[in-house]
Amino acid sequence: MDDAFIGRLLLGLNPQDVEEARRAALADRVAAYFAANEKIEYIGVAGIGRHGGALLFQEHDEAKHPTRKIIIKYSLNAQADADLRNEAHWLEMLRGSEHIGKLIDLNDPNLDITGSGKRPTLALEFIPHGPIRIWRERMERTPPPNRLLWRIYLCLIRQVVAMKYPMRGPNDGPLVRETIRQDVAPAGITQNSGHYDNFIIGDIEPSVPGDEHGLVPVIKLIDFGRGVGDPENWLEADQINLASAAYLMLIITLPQISMQEIIEEQQFGASMYQYTPRGSTTPVQFETSAVGYFTQAWCVDDDLKTLVARCGALDGQHIPTVEEALEVCENAVRYKTGENIQAFGKEQDPEAFIRSETDEMINRIVQKTMLDADVIPEVPSGQLPTNTAVDNAIFDFLVRKAPGFGQMGTTLLGLRPPVRVKKGSTRPTPEEKLTAYQKYLISVRERYNIEITEEQMANAGYRGDS
Repeated sequence: MDDAFIGRLLLGLNPQDVEEARRAALADRVAAYFAANEKIEYIGVAGIGRHGGALLFQEHDEAKHPTRKIIIKYSLNAQADADLRNEAHWLEMLRGSEHIGKLIDLNDPNLDITGSGKRPTLALEFIPHGPIRIWRERMERTPPPNRLLWRIYLCLIRQVVAMKYPMRGPNDGPLVRETIRQDVAPAGITQNSGHYDNFIIGDIEPSVPGDEHGLVPVIKLIDFGRGVGDPENWLEADQINLASAAYLMLIITLPQISMQEIIEEQQFGASMYQYTPRGSTTPVQFETSAVGYFTQAWCVDDDLKTLVARCGALDGQHIPTVEEALEVCENAVRYKTGENIQAFGKEQDPEAFIRSETDEMINRIVQKTMLDADVIPEVPSGQLPTNTAVDNAIFDFLVRKAPGFGQMGTTLLGLRPPVRVKKGSTRPTPEEKLTAYQKYLISVRERYNIEITEEQMANAGYRGDS
């Protein structure tokens, strides 16, 4: 795409379309720069945002055999420059952590994208199965099994452990499972972008029976553009990270409740939660940011409710230590079964509840909603086939590859971490969102040369929650 063609194209566009075309042209330049490297092959765009973008490449060895896929992030302005350099700094410290997106070294980490001087780029491992946000949508309002949730929670707590005790591993060294380290002083790192687009689903490890990822894939944390380290206030950092993990657990436990409903309930202030600590007969009551939708959910393990509520407690004396949270999650993954999980809804139909917690049921859910969700048939002609099921699968696949689907992270998109919405604030109406969404579908149709019918356009309601 040469500059003369771009200039002619921009003359007929409105300002917003001009900006989108400019970003697309810059993505082309970045792709062309790295495509000159014979060891990597350009695959496509992983995301384009206000402050930068991310591209997907296939890496090859000396014999031209594919080895791994990598994501290359680039910035478009000075603020994004600072974010990428900040992210690189913290990922260097966290290198080697099993549950943190892996930094990959580049020979030349800077290039002149905009013609205004060199800007940083960042290469990361490709994590194959998309963000937690998309998985939540795929669950189609069906609450996940508790044993699946506990495994995800353990991944999140290991991320918290990584930020407290960073690995500082070597480049391309083995990934190490995060554990409590007595030989390392707490680093007090916080990621500060706890959006559910920044938690990415990795691979399953079926070759390791009974392992933490033998049943449910690993969940990895990405996007440290707003990362901060404060060793002197490591306890506060622990509590911030535990609260972020608890918030994500609250969201994914309740796919049947919209994000808007959760946010609106939080506007009314904290919820009260009561539990009896182990080894005690005296109940403890405290305020928590865990909404009533969660604490009163009939199908959720009582112990899971308690840990999430405590991690979201407003008074620090009720928040567990990172060490305690890790121990609780490890024991839950190791010992919890449908038979010994306690949930008040279990009494309504114990047999059905127990069946929902079996390995077989979890395998089916994981395969359908995590591992197979992005598998689509080849369409050599560039046209949607007539088969309705295949048609819908491809259409759904393409629209979910919108900017932000992959590993771009929310910092370059310009999104802020979740905050409570104040009363009186306004959000775009469904009609306004639909207009924007349909506009994106038009760009998808043109970019991929795929037919999208008017009926499909009309049915393409806004699917995001953020």
